[in-house]
Amino acid sequence: MVKKLLSSGEPCAKCAQAEEMLKARGVWDQIDEVVVAQEGDAGSPGARLAAKHGVEIAPFFVIERSGQSDEVVLSTLKLIKALSTPSGAASPAAPAPRLTPAEVAEVGLELRDKAPQEILAWGLARYGSRCALAFSGAEDIVLIDMAARSGLPYSVFCLDTGRLHEETYRFIDRVRAFYGVDIQIMFPEPLALSHAPAPDAAQVHEQPVSAAGNVSLTATFVTATVAGFVTLIV
Repeated sequence: MVKKLLSSGEPCAKCAQAEEMLKARGVWDQIDEVVVAQEGDAGSPGARLAAKHGVEIAPFFVIERSGQSDEVVLSTLKLIKALSTPSGAASPAAPAPRLTPAEVAEVGLELRDKAPQEILAWGLARYGSRCALAFSGAEDIVLIDMAARSGLPYSVFCLDTGRLHEETYRFIDRVRAFYGVDIQIMFPEPLALSHAPAPDAAQVHEQPVSAAGNVSLTATFVTATVAGFVTLIV
């Protein structure tokens, strides 16, 4: 692992987060060496490795295998997946069954007074990457940060109606790069969208699916609000 050390002596925030994730997933002991790239010092060991492999971000990882070329990994999540899935591993467990109405009510009572992190962790622990985080920018980044810190598998989608601002697309790319997560872009049927009335901001916030042309999303997903509430939809 190559991590960046700031001129102040503090590790960069993303590097510290990556270390937390590796430890949470139980793969930290597979990191043989941590090499530091000192900010402003091109001669530091980490900076030399970055120059050798043409990498300009931190952290990054170099996987060395006997008789093979070094593999450079820029995403912490991809590294976790590689370290957690040895060759010949068994097939993943079957997905959790859909909850009955009675079970939904019971879970609602159980999680009613829990912190957002605990509610999200419940969904991720049960559904894994089938529990998708709905992302449209702004406050939704809080959920992605919680999920990344949890060390549990998750996925993210964005519903693109063709009416998103250019700044939103740029922000999506920044989030992808920072968290190393693939944000799946989902589109409504063009014909349905062309006949959809232009909603105002309040309608978009309250009814993001119907306003986009009656798009049906069947995956379990999680949404958040500025106030910090988490809604788990199963």
